[in-house]
Amino acid sequence: FIVELQGSANHLIISSSPSLEGESATMNNDNNEEKQARAVTSRDVTSSAHNSAILDQIRRDDCLQLLIESHDALYDYDVGDKSQFVVDDGDNMHWLGYHIGRSVALIDLCINSEERRGRDRDALMRGINSNRSIEVLELYDHLDFDVSLLGNFFANNPKLRSLSLDGNDIGDDGAAALMKALANQPQLNSLSLPSNNIGRIDFCQQNCTSRWVFPCLVELDLSFNRIDDIGLEALASSLASSTSLKRLDVSSNTLITSSGLRSLSALLHSENCRLEDLCLDAMPIDDDGAEALATGLLSNMSVKRLMLPATSGITESGWSSFSRLLCDKSSINSIHKSNHTLNQIGSLPVPRDHDIRHYLKLNTSSNLHRTA
Repeated sequence: FIVELQGSANHLIISSSPSLEGESATMNNDNNEEKQARAVTSRDVTSSAHNSAILDQIRRDDCLQLLIESHDALYDYDVGDKSQFVVDDGDNMHWLGYHIGRSVALIDLCINSEERRGRDRDALMRGINSNRSIEVLELYDHLDFDVSLLGNFFANNPKLRSLSLDGNDIGDDGAAALMKALANQPQLNSLSLPSNNIGRIDFCQQNCTSRWVFPCLVELDLSFNRIDDIGLEALASSLASSTSLKRLDVSSNTLITSSGLRSLSALLHSENCRLEDLCLDAMPIDDDGAEALATGLLSNMSVKRLMLPATSGITESGWSSFSRLLCDKSSINSIHKSNHTLNQIGSLPVPRDHDIRHYLKLNTSSNLHRTA
């Protein structure tokens, strides 16, 4: 409270401070919503007995894994152990989000394309914002998704291990906002952002301490975006400091050329590099690209699998670059210093009679000194 002495008579005026009034109003709103939640039955706010039972599970903290998808856009796959909430007319997204937000048992949440966009979806996301138990969050095909809807969740959930935002078209602005929100997530070990129209990696890294590098991040998927040579260079430069990343997927970023692939050397030559899988599928890789990759992998001791496009412009010249990478016969010492870690070049059909096949097979041996 604020106490004022006013005028010559020293009149005493007691009033609430604006900040306390705001906090009080928020508490009152929360209390009112909590009272309403207790008064509303699950059957009142769901479209079916099945959905009512699922909501009851969430309210009792009996639901560990939850899949939410629209009745109009059901995916044909095995949902496994997930409880499946199929959204239809009559389902109140506000109360579904409210109870998800207050759950302390839910650890895995997947929300597939929800045809009811706008206020319904926003209400669902606002409720989820309050959750602090979810470890795995997957959002698929929400084409106009606003990252800020889950800003508090991303910034404050201390348990988030895996985040997949596939096909949400968040763009560079959304990616930049996401990086800032995830800056305090040291436990994050998997980040999947394919098909999100992300291109300006350098822009996404501005004013962001994480710069795509998280202490425990093992998998990073940026496939099917619009990353170009400049973007890949910025990404490789940042990831060079990572000591945990084992899988990087930048497949189907068709703006990347051999120049961009050369910039991967910053990551591949780093003493911190622990990368085992490098995915470059569905990209226009030619002989120059093959030579750039071979040069980058020459002193690398971690990459085991290199995924290249099933069809490419690689000719005998490009294959020779890989051959020299795996076994440089110019001298005994060169053979010993060749790459004895890479054991798979996937997707791309290596010529049947090429010696690369033999070298890759040798690299599967557990005794690499004997292989050399």
